[in-house]
Amino acid sequence: LVDTWKLFPSVKTPEDLALLKDKVRNHLIANIKALGLQSPLSTLITDRNFVRSKGKSLREVFLSDFEMMKNVLNEREFFEGVDNLLVKKGKEQPNWMFATLDKVPEEIVQRLLAPSPSPVKLDL
Repeated sequence: LVDTWKLFPSVKTPEDLALLKDKVRNHLIANIKALGLQSPLSTLITDRNFVRSKGKSLREVFLSDFEMMKNVLNEREFFEGVDNLLVKKGKEQPNWMFATLDKVPEEIVQRLLAPSPSPVKLDL
């Protein structure tokens, strides 16, 4: 409890702490629900991209993200997500290529994270 007071100086009373707990709980619930709606492939490559970006400069991260996005834009998964979000307005469950994270083949993840064969370059 002492650590909570140090981390959140605006929390002055037990009531403030209860409100903070509710906000955090609601935030976590919303994120867990959202994660369940997202593509397992997209979730996995996003996580891997965060990990590989650690310690890189902002320029290096932008260049790496650009290469990854050139690859992702050619995948059926991207079009399925856009169609579901913008056309169907999220009324249907997307038909993702893989049902769960553990079903995503490592070769696909590596291919999407690799430099793109596209000649389009990002000039930073």
